[in-house]
Amino acid sequence: MRNHALHRQISLESQELSKRLRYFGDHPSESLGEGGEFAEMAEYEGGDWRRVDAHASAKLNRPMVRRSFAPKAMPVAILFLPSLSLLFGQDRSKLEQAAYLAGILAYSALGRGDRVMMFGGAEPLWPWNRDPWRVEVFLEKMLKENLPPLPPPPSILLPVVWRFLREPCLLFLIGDFIEPFIGWKNPPLSESYALIVRDHLEESPPLLPLGAFFDPKGEVVEGAMEVKGRDSFMRLVASEDEKEWERLYQSGIKPIKSYTQDSPLFALQTLFGR
Repeated sequence: MRNHALHRQISLESQELSKRLRYFGDHPSESLGEGGEFAEMAEYEGGDWRRVDAHASAKLNRPMVRRSFAPKAMPVAILFLPSLSLLFGQDRSKLEQAAYLAGILAYSALGRGDRVMMFGGAEPLWPWNRDPWRVEVFLEKMLKENLPPLPPPPSILLPVVWRFLREPCLLFLIGDFIEPFIGWKNPPLSESYALIVRDHLEESPPLLPLGAFFDPKGEVVEGAMEVKGRDSFMRLVASEDEKEWERLYQSGIKPIKSYTQDSPLFALQTLFGR
């Protein structure tokens, strides 16, 4: 059984780290939406005629609309994707690293006055809220060892999650993405990010007489890790990761890795250019 105080420790440290993550409202959103900062003129493709810009339409002799960046300050949704492979790790487990990431994001949003919704599966633990206590409870639930071996498949999980995302938001998917994540379509007007939690040993294992690792297909590789086998394993990891990143990009999701050997804040600062 995990130390009962671990979630409390991660909660306190995440609150302190969140003060150094300044991205809500500090930069234009990458998504296009209603209101906010002007982005571009675009040809009218239907919808509300009141959006048509009369001056630009007359100048270009075709109906044009003004497109704006989505509001800079948006609520934050965190979707945790549990799997047994998250229990692996050296300095800290991937599960603990995921909890830090979730905590930093949630507390940073609350510190900016934004709302947060947290999913431990298809259903959110609470609706949109601004209660820091609920973040700690969410972290405690994340750190429990009774994790399912695999998250529900995207074809089942994501349509259910969508029902709760009825407004523009920043959506963060946190997991190790050992299993291919297929079937996602980015929710309208939302920015989605995949925080891929890994340990360096999974991608570059040492030469050992006996080893046991999860390969990129979620299967356990056991046996002697010789030079030839190690090189083959690393090529497989790189190949599968390349496919996964391409799938994520095509789905409108920006991926970034966070290693257990690094500060969890490092990946988030890199993601938001801080």
